[in-house]
Formats: sequence, structure tokens, C-alpha cells
Amino acid sequence: MKLRYYILGTITIVLAYRGCQPSYTNIPNTSDLDFSKKGTTYETEFIVPVNIFGSWIDFAIATYPQRGHDEEAGRVSYRMKQGLDKNYQPISPEKNQYYKFKITLTPLGWASKKIKYGTYSKKLNINTKDKIEEIVTIPLYGKAYTNGPLKYIMSAELQQYRSYHVKIESLQDVQLPKYFKTSFDIEEGSGKH
Repeated sequence: MKLRYYILGTITIVLAYRGCQPSYTNIPNTSDLDFSKKGTTYETEFIVPVNIFGSWIDFAIATYPQRGHDEEAGRVSYRMKQGLDKNYQPISPEKNQYYKFKITLTPLGWASKKIKYGTYSKKLNINTKDKIEEIVTIPLYGKAYTNGPLKYIMSAELQQYRSYHVKIESLQDVQLPKYFKTSFDIEEGSGKH
């Protein structure tokens, strides 16, 4: 009986506390911005949701076709994922275009846990509770970590129900294929594999 009251009390406190918070971005979140242009910046604050399988949050860039150009864009999208040019030949690293981002992740307030994170180019790092700042280069053409249009900039294991600030800035121009656009995505990951 005490356990039931304890659980109900905890849920009530969490829900009441959540109602008093300033507005944060919900996860998952997609922001359509043109990250192919140098200087494009996006920043937001979010609260890490509770997940029994872990608290990994993924930050990704998506390059996808605009609506209404399905047939041609589908062929280009396939070539982009495979790293192929117009003649369906592999694109060399020298001829490929690259997104270059500066991503900054800052804990807001108290966080007792060190942050584990990985970027597109670096495997796993462990940071103190301070802010993380990384420069990440991602190829426009070539395999992503998923079958969709997403290419992960960073994945981080964050403390559940704590707030964080993320800022991403495009550091160089990229020429997108015709009829394509970009977005920045924040997704909830999982420690369960």
C-alpha cells in the first residue's frame, strides 16, 4: 500500500514540476532550415525524456527531396545514399561535398552524470559535466547510419529529465541537388540494442 502511494506521489510531483518549467522543445523535433548555407544557426533547449532503456539523444542532419519531385528526386536520393555520381560511378572523397558543423551541447542547471557521446567522425568520448563543443564533417554523398535521409552529427547519453541547450552552426556552403532541402532533427535514442 505504501508503495502505491509513493508511486502516485512521485508521478504527481513530476507532472506538477513539468508544468512549472519554461517552454522546451519536445523530442523528437524537426526544424526545416537550410544548412547548406554557411552561417545557418539553430539553437534550442530541451528536456531529456525518461526512457527505461537509456537516455541517448541523437542530433542529425536530413537531406531529402521536396514534395512534388518524386521520380527524379528518388533517383538522386538513391545515388546520394550509395555515394554515386550521375553516371552511377562511386564519388571519390576529393570530389564529394561535405557538411561542416559546429555543435555545442551544454547542460543547464545541475547534472550529476558525465556525458557519453559520439560524433560522425569520432567514436565514443566521455566528457565531464561541462559543455561539449565539436566540429563535425559529414559527406553529402555516401551511406548514412540509417536507411533514411538522416546522417547523425552526434549521439549523446544524457541524464534523464535534465535540461540541455544545443546549438548547431553550418561552417561551409554545400551545393545540394536540385529540389532538395535540409532539416535538423533531434531524436530520442535508446541504450537497448
